[in-house]
Amino acid sequence: LQGQYHKLVEGLTDAKDSGSSVTILYGSETGNAEEQAKNLLQDIRARGLKGTVSAMDDFEFDDLPSQKVLILVVSTCGLGEYPQNCKRTWMKMQSNDLPMTWLSGVKFAVFGLGDSTYAQFCVAAAGYDVRLGELGGQRLLQRGVGDDRDEDRYFTGWEAWLPELWTALGVPAVPLTREVPTPSYKVTVSPGKADSPPVADDDIIPPGAARLTLLTNQLLTPETKDYDRDIRHYEFKIKGTSVSYKTGDSLAIWPRNDAHLAEKVCEMMGYDAGQQLQVVPLEGARNWCPQELSVRQLFTHVLDIFGKPNKKFFDTMSLFAKDEKEKALLESIAAGSDDGKALYRDLVHDYAHHADVLKKFPSVRPPIEHIINMMPTLKPRSYSIASSPLMHPDIIQLCVVQVDWTVESTKELRIGEATGYMKKQGPGSQLMCAVRASAIVLPKAPKDPVLMAGMGTGL
Repeated sequence: LQGQYHKLVEGLTDAKDSGSSVTILYGSETGNAEEQAKNLLQDIRARGLKGTVSAMDDFEFDDLPSQKVLILVVSTCGLGEYPQNCKRTWMKMQSNDLPMTWLSGVKFAVFGLGDSTYAQFCVAAAGYDVRLGELGGQRLLQRGVGDDRDEDRYFTGWEAWLPELWTALGVPAVPLTREVPTPSYKVTVSPGKADSPPVADDDIIPPGAARLTLLTNQLLTPETKDYDRDIRHYEFKIKGTSVSYKTGDSLAIWPRNDAHLAEKVCEMMGYDAGQQLQVVPLEGARNWCPQELSVRQLFTHVLDIFGKPNKKFFDTMSLFAKDEKEKALLESIAAGSDDGKALYRDLVHDYAHHADVLKKFPSVRPPIEHIINMMPTLKPRSYSIASSPLMHPDIIQLCVVQVDWTVESTKELRIGEATGYMKKQGPGSQLMCAVRASAIVLPKAPKDPVLMAGMGTGL
């Protein structure tokens, strides 16, 4: 790819005359690229363009040549792996039967998400970028990259790339309107009680997840003041389920927010945790959500209320701010002014999450139908499977260290969302899980030597 650098910069073109329709496709493993792609659709529509968004493999491959403007947002997994929901598209693009003029009528741009500590940094985005050009596509601008190691993670590269994209598309750098958007969900509210939800907690299953029973939650480290690491052995039952695994696979686990803390957030926001909701997604809906659930379940099972907000969240908050000073502060963060950058750095330094930010700006209280779209959903965390399928075909074993840190300004101890959730689960609990394929490719011959370095809990 490095040797083909000229293919990445030749043929840069302008999209001003390309029509008003933009097709956004994403390849996402943990949800970050998907979230950015859906944010981009909102931004594009706010600038007067029409657009659609979907996972690459959900898009009809043969329709690619008929797209006017194509924008890809692609993450790279592990040691250079392509996300599962874009692998099929990538393999089809390698066909020798595709002529070099196949995408001659398509203008395109690519943004990649990755981690620069890996040798194959953003290789999936680079692969797509090169291949689209080889097939005759007209490149709008050079590929953007977001590095998870930057101060603001991949948002640093994203914020630098967006102004170039707006220029290439020939649209304003700022939205045409600054109005509360039309709700992307129709929500019908009825009275209820928090302890009597319309659907059982264990029946709320995220897309792609399977319900597994926890068999063992065993603390492996000493419970003494001299040892501050909490490392645990977990076992999950897979016998009788459709779940199986291979050596090197990982287990993705969807966390849930603490019910007591979630109810406190509901109270702060003025929501009744016991109210029952019927949710119907409309055009522009970006998050999955059960059709029936309680307000408490929305905040415990679906929304990532204790996750880190991005600048899009602050921008949308500003539209709901009733206090002018709060509105100005939120707009300064979204615009990236000096004062806004300083405030944003302070919030990031203190590991502020969505609930922290909403508490800091008490005049911002969006209705339920808007908060579902504003806040991302809970994302799964992946843990390397510690057991062998040959020895333990009926169970999956994990060895997990608890993530924790102290907020410097308040000295508050905070626990990682997923590891804190897992720690509280006892035998018999139902957890939402999915097996993720390994990024490690072992030799076909089982006797070939393999040199491996295992990094993790230290046990």
